Amino acid sequence: CYSFCTLLGHIGHMSEIEADEDVVTPAAVDEFGTLVALLRDPEVPLHKKTVCLRRIRMSLSGDDPPIKELLNIDGCLETLVECLQDSRDSTKQFESAWAITNIASGTSEDTNAVANSGAVKVFSKFILDTKGNPESCNEDIVEQAVWAIGNIVGDGAKLRTSVLNGEPELLQALVDMCSYPLLKPTVKSNTTWTISNFLRGKPAPPRDVVIVALPLIVNNIMFSTSHDDTLCDSLWALSYYTDREDSRISDVLDGYPDVLP
Repeated sequence: CYSFCTLLGHIGHMSEIEADEDVVTPAAVDEFGTLVALLRDPEVPLHKKTVCLRRIRMSLSGDDPPIKELLNIDGCLETLVECLQDSRDSTKQFESAWAITNIASGTSEDTNAVANSGAVKVFSKFILDTKGNPESCNEDIVEQAVWAIGNIVGDGAKLRTSVLNGEPELLQALVDMCSYPLLKPTVKSNTTWTISNFLRGKPAPPRDVVIVALPLIVNNIMFSTSHDDTLCDSLWALSYYTDREDSRISDVLDGYPDVLP
């Protein structure tokens, strides 16, 4: 618990810090509670909350990140998800998205905590909102959303099924995103990786649900560019897709006979 005076002291100290990564340092573990409290405080200006988020995110971006210590702060994930939804400041949303993505890349327990926090629906909305209007999206936030979803569905069949059932339009939206010519290559590469994670795991996802990804996967393989990660993830995706039953192998051989050398 932090007194109002304590919070004011932190706010006053932070007023001398610009929201610039060159002058902001990663948060120490013993600062997590104070930073989360500042994020919850309606009196704290947006730009100072962004600094708080950046410090949290930076502490989660190194080797052996203190994810457990952060999650031990009561209501931490819920606060990050609330910040993610604050459309008044795209930088604040981006820092929130990056922090949550890093948490989702931790242990299975950490990933499940993110999945149960309501973040999936928010991340999915960022992706779904690109449909039909990709020029208006914030690529940096969308890229983090794609990465976070990839971490979540890549945890295993249980979370993958939960996301497919809860966001039935998401996989098609990810496939469509890869056709947007203005998206930067890293977004398309990360999207392909996330799509491949939707195909991983046993029991296999329903064929009628994931077959929408097959044209993209094959196209990436047949017309590969210099972005090797996209080709590699597409090959893995094809391997996952055809590893289940003869009908899925026939989908490839009958529909795309030229994909084989």
